[in-house]
Amino acid sequence: MPTVKISELPEIYHLSTNTEATLVVGVDLDTGTTGKINVATLGEGLYAFQPLKVGQNQVLFSNTIGQFSGNSNTYLQINNQNFNSNGSSDYVASASDSDNTNKYIDMGINGPTFNDPTYTSMKPYDGYVYVRGTTDTSTTGNLVIGTASSFANIVYIVGGTVTNNIVARMTKTDLQLSAGYNIKFGDGSIQSVAASPVNYSQAAFTLANNTSVLSQAAFNVANTSSANTFITQGVDASQNVRLDFSNTRMTIIEGTDASQNVRLDFSNTRMTINDGVNDTQNSRIGVVESVNFSQNARMIIIENTDVSQNIRLAFSNTRMDIIDGVNASQNVRLDFSNTAINATDGKMQSAYNTANSALPNTTGTFAGTLNILNNLTVNGTVVLANTNFANTEAAFRITATGSSRTPTQAGTLMQLTGKANTAARVLIDSFGTTQNTAYSVIAGRSARGTVDSPTPTQNNDILLRLAGNSYGTTGYAPFGAARIDFVATENQSDTNRGSRIIFSNTPNGSNVINQIASFNADSVEFSGAVGPEKGFIYTPNIYPSSQTAITIDFANNSVVRAQTAAGLVVTLSNFIRGKVVEAWITNTNGGNQTFTHGCSAINSTVNSTTHTIPGTSSIFVRYWCMDGTLANTFVAIT
Repeated sequence: MPTVKISELPEIYHLSTNTEATLVVGVDLDTGTTGKINVATLGEGLYAFQPLKVGQNQVLFSNTIGQFSGNSNTYLQINNQNFNSNGSSDYVASASDSDNTNKYIDMGINGPTFNDPTYTSMKPYDGYVYVRGTTDTSTTGNLVIGTASSFANIVYIVGGTVTNNIVARMTKTDLQLSAGYNIKFGDGSIQSVAASPVNYSQAAFTLANNTSVLSQAAFNVANTSSANTFITQGVDASQNVRLDFSNTRMTIIEGTDASQNVRLDFSNTRMTINDGVNDTQNSRIGVVESVNFSQNARMIIIENTDVSQNIRLAFSNTRMDIIDGVNASQNVRLDFSNTAINATDGKMQSAYNTANSALPNTTGTFAGTLNILNNLTVNGTVVLANTNFANTEAAFRITATGSSRTPTQAGTLMQLTGKANTAARVLIDSFGTTQNTAYSVIAGRSARGTVDSPTPTQNNDILLRLAGNSYGTTGYAPFGAARIDFVATENQSDTNRGSRIIFSNTPNGSNVINQIASFNADSVEFSGAVGPEKGFIYTPNIYPSSQTAITIDFANNSVVRAQTAAGLVVTLSNFIRGKVVEAWITNTNGGNQTFTHGCSAINSTVNSTTHTIPGTSSIFVRYWCMDGTLANTFVAIT
């Protein structure tokens, strides 16, 4: 019966367009059948029971039916290109009951001669995204575009992809149109938007007064909702008018010409504040100077407001700059951003401390609770000299939630608590133009003695510990369920700084941590099994050309390669306890050659100090040093 080797068959460089006409040889392991299969059948079943995977990366996410992956420092792309200029290239996602007419979303781009009377809203080369619901008149099929991150924006760009091409930005609270761009209405009118705040106010005023209908409607709505009060006419200040702004937000929608000395005169006017000012005590806010906006809105209050004969707010000769409006929904918050508040005696009274806290004085002490709602910038060193923190309290705490768990270990210097369901990150950024001059460092300094009089670190002292503390039934693991220790291996000095890194973990079903690996200066020790999935790679010591004598160094060799044509003698050196060295020796001569392995006869598999290598043959030699001596070194020859 003739035989045919697959390796001797001619190669097929191209598949036929009729894939059923190309056969391959296959073995069905389930039935033990060897047979033929055409390429069409192979292609149909190739991804029938597993996701389509293009690229070297593993499929990581659940419910994945297709993955395209790669690694590029520029970009990766999946290209869908229609070479018919009248058509388009589309990506379509359909609902489970889609009928190819309704219930789908379509994203694509039109060809250069595109002209479809069904889609007259589109032109050639137009890119588009649209959704079709159950019918043309249905309320389903909405197109939702946005971002699920709380503080992210939707950014609109036109004419390019750089910052200068941003024309508008949708935030969580408003729509921002970039300076220099216009709003164009259906009647052809254009409203310009400039960068100046005064021009923004003027634009709002012009827009509100385009039609008296809109202004009147706003007035009517404001005066029927009791939520906002709009005062559209001047108030005669000489008529002792009482204005009650309790829980009221007052909005001024008309622009104020800052070049005119607009006077807000509250003379002989009483303002009632229902949350702390007692009307019976003749509490007044008296403004005697005009508010001149050209002078950066300087407001002079010459009278003190005595709220309860206790807390005194003195603003004598003080400049107050209110940057943004008062938000009544936040219990009338006053924002004094970039504002200098100068008290007459250089002190601010703390509501949480009976003593005066001299905040403006660099030698003063603040003993109360200080709440800062915005950014805090300190141009200097912040020293937290908290010597009174208890064993179950942190000296310094940062929390993103307003609350945190009490530490269980004494000596907690810093505690950081992140947001719920969000990874808590600590970022260290460094920048530089020279290699190894700017980098991020987490350093642990350890010494005996005291902070004022340190003494040398001793052998086996922990220099730094990185620990992962899990929460069990009643609390956190006290010393870490998994940790990395940086440990001194000798008494330290300026010239002796021996160290090692120890890795420790806790086995399943236990709460006792075990050392699993130790990385030393010249070796690595593993206390458990090592499972290299892809094996070990050793650096070979290859002797060139033909040799008659070689040295196998246990301290530096793992695998050795040598050839001989006249016999080879091996010398063994630098024995290491438990070390294995393997050698591949080849006799390139046509006749037999003698191999002298270097061990005693009784410590060899050949029961001799030599072994004969047949002509043009190789042997495999394996040395095993038991205790670091030649007398207890074994050799196996294959």
